[in-house]
Amino acid sequence: MAVEKFGASERLECKILGQNRSAFRKKKPDMGFQEVQLRADLRAVAVKHPAWGWRKARWHLLAQPAWDGVALNRKRIRRLWRGEGLACKPRARKKRRTE
Repeated sequence: MAVEKFGASERLECKILGQNRSAFRKKKPDMGFQEVQLRADLRAVAVKHPAWGWRKARWHLLAQPAWDGVALNRKRIRRLWRGEGLACKPRARKKRRTE
């Protein structure tokens, strides 16, 4: 960023970005293999079944023997589903009958 490129201070850069300095120094944790595999499986379910949401995708993964003994709680699946930018296909609205 500007610290390495222009020699600006960390304090000035954080002030410009409107970010706390403690958050500036904090690095994102590395994603584990299990997390990467889970994200890939969620994307595969979303492609195969576009009308399904995160709840039914979780139910589908729980039924697979590959995910036995792995914590697939609803908070985790919903966080990953949102993080991947997945969404279920919206239902078509029924047309109103005119008389």
